[in-house]
Amino acid sequence: MRFAEKSKPNVLERYGMDQLRRWNRREAPAIHALDAAELASLRRLQRGTLIGAAAAGALSGAILGGAEVIWSGRMGDLAWDMSREQWRYWAFYLVLVVIVSGLEILFLYWNAIRGAGNISSLAGLQLSREGTGDATARALVRAALELPNLRERVYWVDPYARTSRWKLMLLAVGYKLKVGATSFLMRILLRRIVGRAAVRFFIPLAAIPVYAIWNTVVTGWVLRQARVRAFGPLAIRELADHVTARRDQLRPECRRLIAQGVGEAIVRTGTAHPNYHLLLGRLVEVLQLSPQEVNVEWDSVRDTVRQLMPEEQQTFLTVLTVAVIIDGTVRKAEAALLEEAHQLCRRPLDWQKINQMRTALLDGHGIRVE
Repeated sequence: MRFAEKSKPNVLERYGMDQLRRWNRREAPAIHALDAAELASLRRLQRGTLIGAAAAGALSGAILGGAEVIWSGRMGDLAWDMSREQWRYWAFYLVLVVIVSGLEILFLYWNAIRGAGNISSLAGLQLSREGTGDATARALVRAALELPNLRERVYWVDPYARTSRWKLMLLAVGYKLKVGATSFLMRILLRRIVGRAAVRFFIPLAAIPVYAIWNTVVTGWVLRQARVRAFGPLAIRELADHVTARRDQLRPECRRLIAQGVGEAIVRTGTAHPNYHLLLGRLVEVLQLSPQEVNVEWDSVRDTVRQLMPEEQQTFLTVLTVAVIIDGTVRKAEAALLEEAHQLCRRPLDWQKINQMRTALLDGHGIRVE
C-alpha cells in the first residue's frame, strides 16, 4: 500500500480544533495524573455529555416520528403505501428529515468537541498550533468527529501491511450504515409484533428511544477514545521514564528488540492510532535508536527474546504491554502477541494486572508501571 505525505487538517478539522482550544481553559497546562476531585469532574462531564446526546436523539426522533404520524394519518402510510398523490407530502417530510438530522448532527459534533476539550483540560494538555500540541488537538477532534485514524506510517512501521483493502473499505463505511440499519431493523421487528392498526402510530414513535439510545452509545465510544488520546501522553511519559532509568542495563540488541516488538504490536492493530506516534517517537529517543531500526521482523527475533537477561525481559514485556493497551483496546492478535512473548520469556501473563493498567489509563492515572 502506498502512503501519501502526511495530510493537513481539512476545513472541518481546523474549525473543530479551534473550538477544542476554546474548551481547553487551563491557563498553565501540565500533564499530570488526575486527583480524586478531577476524576469526579471527569465522570460528571461524561454524564452530562451523554445526557445531551440522548436528549438530542429523543428530540429528533419525536419531531420526525410525530410528523410521520400526523402526515400518515392524513395521507396513508408514508413509509409503506406510497401513491402518486403522496409525493408532495413525502417531499416535505424528506426536507424536514434533512433539516432535523442536520441540526442533530451539528449538535452531536459540538457536544463531543466540548467534551473532548474539557477532557484535554483536565489532562493538562497543551494544545498549541504547532508541533505535538497541534497533532494532539487534531487527534482529539478526529475522535470527536468520528473520523478514522489517518492512513499513514508510524515512522518506518506500516500499520496496514497485513490489512486487506476490502477490510479497510468496510471499516470506512461501517458507521454510515449503523443508524440506518438499526432504525430499519426496529421497524421490521415492530411490524412483526404489533397489529396493523397500531403500526402507523407506534413505528414512527419508535425512533425516539432508538435515536436516544444510539446517540448515547456512539457518544460513549467517542468520549472513551477522547480519554485514551488525552491521557495517553501521561502513560507514555511514565513509560519513557521507566525505560530511561533502566537503559544502561539494556544491550543494543535488546533496545532494537523493544522497538521491533512495539512495531509488531502496531501492525497487528491494523491502524495508525495517534498514541502510537507518541509512543514510538519517545522510545526511539529514549533508546537512542534511529527510526530505520524500528522494523518489523517478529518471526526472526524469537530466539533473541529467549536470550534476554531477566532485567531485559521485564523491560521488554512492560513496553510491549503498554504498546498493546495504549490505544484503549486489546485485540485478539495483540493478545496472542503478548501471550507468545511471555511464553518465550517463561513468565506468567497476568491479565488482571493488564486490565488494571488499562483502567488506570482511561481514568487519567497513567499506567502505574512498577
